[in-house]
Amino acid sequence: MKCKLVSLLMAVFILTFLTANALEVFAQNTGPAISGYVETTYNYNFGKGGTNALRSYDSRANQIALNNVHLVASGSSSEKVSYTAEIDFGTDAAVHGLLHQGSDLPGPVAVDIQEAYFSYAFSDKLAFTGGKFVTFQGIEVIEGPVNPTVSRGYLYGLAEAFTHVGAYATYTASEEIELRLGVINGWDLLIDNNENKSIISRLGVNLGDPLAFGISYYYGAEQHNSDDARNSIDLTGVTHIIPGVTLNFQGNYGTEKIAGTDAAWLGFGLQPVVILAENIGLGLRAEYFSDEDGARTGEIDFSSFNFTIVPTFERDGLTFRLEYRLDDASESVFLKNDGISKTSSTVSIGVSWNL
Repeated sequence: MKCKLVSLLMAVFILTFLTANALEVFAQNTGPAISGYVETTYNYNFGKGGTNALRSYDSRANQIALNNVHLVASGSSSEKVSYTAEIDFGTDAAVHGLLHQGSDLPGPVAVDIQEAYFSYAFSDKLAFTGGKFVTFQGIEVIEGPVNPTVSRGYLYGLAEAFTHVGAYATYTASEEIELRLGVINGWDLLIDNNENKSIISRLGVNLGDPLAFGISYYYGAEQHNSDDARNSIDLTGVTHIIPGVTLNFQGNYGTEKIAGTDAAWLGFGLQPVVILAENIGLGLRAEYFSDEDGARTGEIDFSSFNFTIVPTFERDGLTFRLEYRLDDASESVFLKNDGISKTSSTVSIGVSWNL
């Protein structure tokens, strides 16, 4: 009951604020800056099955994909108001896209408004952001070319949301400390699927090159017409303490009641990015995910580890990446042409171009 009351009060505040300030955003618009990228990939499964199990954007094996034509329009209409709109065209949009929710279309829609939000700065310390925006959690992001690897890991696809519709307040306590608190419809929902709103929060700590990290906590009912709450706590950070290496790290833990049974999942990972020479790098991922109750994978007593290595080369505005990935699970979930297996081995090629 307390959570519902807090959500209701926050929702009323958000709607009032959006109504009062929407005209200011559009009336003072002086024109946005345009940016973006194009990414295409190919992946091959050595098991020769048609599916890459536990994967998000490359779940279909042996495919050439136009992953994303990503366009961004961003700017400010005053000293206090800034805005961002991001549109995705391609197979990635069919995974994280929300535009087709509730439609009668026969298949996935390959276009999506990834983000569309504005921010209002009350002061140097307090700001308000409302609209559609990406999750607070995780190393990996929707924009594929900025990730350390070509494929996404378990935590990105199984333990986190992609985007939210709602709003949050940001309080910058100092140069090192930032706090966020907000309310959303839920995980990856354009329209809420129950009567409850979800609460999102984040504590960010930035100590510069030695260490920067964020601790986020999500709480709210996410299942259709249900009051059962999902809890998710995530620690994501980065350090440059090793010369020439950007070391990303993450730990994630979640709980939820599924069909009357208490379920929990747990994962952690390391994703270093090593600078080998000018325009040459190496991305790595070592990641573990456990889902003993089958809440996120549908597999009981499930756990899996993936190791990924990605040499990267940049030339004339193009980025070329070659990925090898090995998955090893406790259960036989990986499809092959002659059955199923506990292991999977794939190779991917990615090419991207920044606009």
